[in-house]
Amino acid sequence: VLDEAARAGERHGIGVGVVVAASRLRHPLDARTLARLAAKNAGGVVGFGLSNDERRGDTSAFAPAFRIARNAGLASLPHGGELLGADAVSETLDALHPTRLGHGVRSAESPEVLARVVDAGVGLEVCPGSNVALGVYESAPEVPLRPLFDAGARMALGADDPLLFGSRLLDQYETTRRIGLDDVELADLAASSIRLSAAPAPVRSRLLAGVRDWLAAPAPGDARRQLVAEFGDRYFRETDEARAYPEAFVEALTKAVDWVWITGNHDPDMEARCGGTLVEELAAFGPGDGVWLV
Repeated sequence: VLDEAARAGERHGIGVGVVVAASRLRHPLDARTLARLAAKNAGGVVGFGLSNDERRGDTSAFAPAFRIARNAGLASLPHGGELLGADAVSETLDALHPTRLGHGVRSAESPEVLARVVDAGVGLEVCPGSNVALGVYESAPEVPLRPLFDAGARMALGADDPLLFGSRLLDQYETTRRIGLDDVELADLAASSIRLSAAPAPVRSRLLAGVRDWLAAPAPGDARRQLVAEFGDRYFRETDEARAYPEAFVEALTKAVDWVWITGNHDPDMEARCGGTLVEELAAFGPGDGVWLV
């Protein structure tokens, strides 16, 4: 597996880090065997996890396996705090000393447990799509991203299992935006995901630079505002009344492009005075991004 991961990385110019995970459905002694295997291959292997139904098994019984992995410098990456509540998160913190916690969203149910997570700097691998698919929450807005974010929790947004749940990473960011995070918060979430990864430092630096570039790039609304301003300049040259109130006119029209649409009931004369391309230019932004011309 490690050899093929290395070859794939060379072929496609990507980095691959492997996490070896024990199963809660198997005996804890099996976990120790896997931990020793992971430790022996540290480097290609970057972390040791514990997966499957967290309602099964005794979390503390897996502590020796995680101790073996930590002593080899591997990240501690158990699942917890999804199917069970905040008490399970607390138990996992005590027994396995996680670097990141798979899910952990239900730490939000206890201010005390959430404070422990934040104070310890434990990352939460938040996967809204799988939380809903598994019935932990009925809908994405119920996933407590906002409380976790506001509490200062370090989070890595993930898709969990894209093949099983049919939801990829981009879908999770779109869901997060619908939940209510703005661009700055999305960028912070992306940066936190990168910092919590086991990627080499140069890779993390490059990816963080990409997040900064994305945040600094003009938003679609900025492009619309520029177009509206250009239209306004042309219109003001032809209309005495508009020329007297250019700033108010542009501001009102800029707000309008955020919510109204192109209509065929425009004034052909006004369109002609503005260069004859106004409707075509605004229509290029798609439905919902035009202006209503009467």
